[in-house]
Parts: sequence; C-alpha cells; structure tokens
Amino acid sequence: MALTASSVWASFDRGTSLADTAVRDVSPLLFAALNSHPGSLAARIKKGDPVGNRKAEWVEQALNPDTVTLDGTNANVDGSASNATFAVTSGQQLRLKVGDLLKNKTQNIAEVMQVTVITSATDITVTRGYGMTDGSASHANGDVFEIIPAAQEGSAIGSDRTKARTTRYNYTQIFDTAVQISRTMMNTNMYNVSDEFANSVANRTIELKNRINYTMLNGVASAAASDSVYGSMMGIIPMILAAGDVTASAAATGTNIDSSTTSLTYDALSDLIGVCSIANGNRGGNYVVVTGQAQYENIATWPDGQIRRQYGTSGMTYGGTVDAVISKQGITASVMLEPDVPIGNLVVLDLNRIELCPLANSAMLMYVDDLGTAGNDYKQARLVAEWTLKMHNADLAHGIMNALT
Repeated sequence: MALTASSVWASFDRGTSLADTAVRDVSPLLFAALNSHPGSLAARIKKGDPVGNRKAEWVEQALNPDTVTLDGTNANVDGSASNATFAVTSGQQLRLKVGDLLKNKTQNIAEVMQVTVITSATDITVTRGYGMTDGSASHANGDVFEIIPAAQEGSAIGSDRTKARTTRYNYTQIFDTAVQISRTMMNTNMYNVSDEFANSVANRTIELKNRINYTMLNGVASAAASDSVYGSMMGIIPMILAAGDVTASAAATGTNIDSSTTSLTYDALSDLIGVCSIANGNRGGNYVVVTGQAQYENIATWPDGQIRRQYGTSGMTYGGTVDAVISKQGITASVMLEPDVPIGNLVVLDLNRIELCPLANSAMLMYVDDLGTAGNDYKQARLVAEWTLKMHNADLAHGIMNALT
C-alpha cells in the first residue's frame, strides 16, 4: 500500500523542498527514558554510536574455542582399549594437532588422552590414560573435551586458525507518537502539573521507550522503510533463532537454541550459559539471564549455592530477589525479570555484544505546531525516533530456551 509522501522530505524522495517546520532535537529526553527507567532490558543495553544508513551493517568475528565434542557415532571411548577411535563433531579436527591432550570437561573425568592420528574431518585416534592418569573411564556422546596444547621441539606450524569475518545487518525502525493539548487545557491550572504540554511529552517519551524495548526483544525484520514499505528491525529473540541472519525464512538450529527443555532446571540453564561462553571463545562476557515472571519465580526457589540473592532491606533476610545465577562453569550471569519476554521463553545474553543505535540525528525529534499556526485551537507535536539493534555473534554468544512451561 503506497503512502502519500507529497511535501514530505524523505530519504527516498530527494529533490523536494523541506517545509518550514519547527523541529527540536529532544534526544536527551529519550536517552534519559532508555537509561533511567528500571524494569526494562533497554536500560541495560549499551547505546551505540549513531548509524548512517537505514540498513545498518557491521562486521563481526568469532574466536576459536579450545574444545572438541565427542560424536559417539563411531567412537570407542569406553575404557576397553589403550588406543581408541575418537569421533569429533565434523570440522573440529582443525582445532587439533598431533600430540595435543584432551580432558573431559563435561564429566570432569581425571583422565587425559593424547591425539596420535588425525584421520579425517571427524575421526582421530587417541592414546588413553596419558601420563599418570587412568584410561578406564567411559566417555559419553556429546561430552566436551578441553584441548591442552602439547608440541615437540621444532614441530610444524599446523593448520591456520584464522576465522572469516562475517557481515551482518539490521534495519532501522521508526517509532512515533503524538501530543495534542487544547488551548484551554494548557491554560488551566492542574494540581502538581505546571506545564501540561511538557508533562505529556515526558510521558509519551516513556511510552516510546516501552515500544522500543518490546521491539528490541521481539521485532521481526521486513525491509528498510519507504513510501510503500513499513520498515521494521529484527529483535533479539528472532535474531538468535535466525542465527543472526535477517533474511532467514525460518528459525535456524544450533547448540545455543534449546527447544527441548520444558521444565527449567539449574543444570539446563547452567549448560546453556556454558555453551554461550564456550562458543564465544571468550569467558569474559557480561552475561544476563532475561525471562518473564514464571521462570523468574522458579529460579528464585533454587538453593543459595546456585544463585545469588539481593535483599530490599540492608541486613535483613526477607524480601529477597534473584540477583544472579552462578553456573557450573563458574560464570556469574545476572538475572533480570523482563515482562516483554514471551511466556515460555528465557534468553541468555552477552551484553558486551549488543548495541541499541539511533539513526544519525534521529535519536528523537519533536515536530511542533504551535497554537494558531494551522488555525487549530490546540498545540500539537509529533515525537519521532529511529533506532536499530546491533547483535554481534547472535549465533554463538547468546542462547534461548523457547519451550518452557
């Protein structure tokens, strides 16, 4: 459906004239709303530099994790032989060199194995019970093994570990709201409100923040807006499900998407946090668990060894709420109650890899039509903001559970 764009100066309609309109940059109002009003994820997300295009692009790269995962299809790692065929997830053999040592991280088994042959993209041969360790343990399909590098003097350089950079993008989205205050209302003394117009602008700004927060979590991308397209950006949850691909026609599958866990447990959440941090290759992430009320209340019942609590009254033990989850890997992830997360969903985010960015000079503008300008008996304004989400390493650094009950 085409929109009427006559007399409007638009990015897609250059050559027309800009009407003589009073425009005020009121960005500080929205920045204050985004950063100072609690109870929304937007208050925790970094506000990035302005972007210069409706299609906001960025380049990202991932680190190599120093782990391999046992693929039990062809594995013989049950303690019955001193040498064993060790099948790893396809492609992970590039992380290994002959001589490297492997230790089971999932089960924390004391045994260390040594890689003696790398046969293919999946198969390697290991010697069991390296050094002083015992090689009689059984290792399970899906176990993750830490790589301990070991090399001979004068050894070869090995395979290149450089990872290709990836270009990702998202679209900016326009958010707007209107204020119309009659002349009579503006000149009527209201209890505790000295300026009805300014008061309404402040409240509408908070509402804009709420719209941005919901879209930042749940928005589905279409395209950059024009006079015939209602443009929209992709939010955090769809970005995780699509592995960072705005053009994806269906949800992707991956180790950071848990669609099987229906009842949230400490072990399941801890495993998801661990997968995100390990897949990152960076254990210094700023992790946060974001979920709705039902799962938040569930987490709050876990014992103190698994979560950290905060209390409303200093020194008292009542009124406690969840402050953080301490994963089995020793990673502390803060826990946040966010009503805009859909029921049945929980997301694990690395806040170091998420930015909420305005279009240049468009964090928030206010178009003002003062009393009498158009012959109306009221003062009106349109608040317009244009923002996008940059989510780095959506396929690796962040995770989701989307089948919780």
